[in-house]
Amino acid sequence: MASLLSLEAANAHPVAYEVLRRVKYFAYTVGLSMLTAISTLRCVSVVCPVWHRQHQSPRLSAWVCAALWTLSLVMNTLAAVFCSKYWRSDENQCFVVDAVLSVLILGIFTPVMTVSSATLFVQVVRLYSCLSRLSAAVSCGANPLIYFLVGSRHVGPREPLEAVLQRALQEAPELEGRETPSGYNNEEGV
Repeated sequence: MASLLSLEAANAHPVAYEVLRRVKYFAYTVGLSMLTAISTLRCVSVVCPVWHRQHQSPRLSAWVCAALWTLSLVMNTLAAVFCSKYWRSDENQCFVVDAVLSVLILGIFTPVMTVSSATLFVQVVRLYSCLSRLSAAVSCGANPLIYFLVGSRHVGPREPLEAVLQRALQEAPELEGRETPSGYNNEEGV
């Protein structure tokens, strides 16, 4: 984009501007197709992990990347040939090439990426819900054990349970000597 803006500002040769514009569209198409492939692969690996491990070829990713780069190169080359002002192109051919590119981007790449990302999101949210419930259950089960272990290391004379419960269930809180029930501090003399 910076290169295009600088060429526009400098009133550069129109062919250079057209080449950079086509490179920009090529990079956009390749990036979008790669994002679609990555999101689809991640979705399949989360939704069907066993099938994915058994059927994932080590060369599949390389083949998919090569196919997507080739497809993007062919489509953008066709768009450059049929839609360039400098090739004396036909408007009907340009419309057909633009329609195919639009169907490819808006009709295939974007919906596949959206569906796979939404599916992955739903799977992760369900997983998160299960993990949060498991974590809460472990915490509730572990807290009494932790309190027991920490309490068993108490050094000094132990108070009977009845006295501790009676003190805890009293209606009025215990005062430590420096506070009064009205909330004033006795040490300040107020």
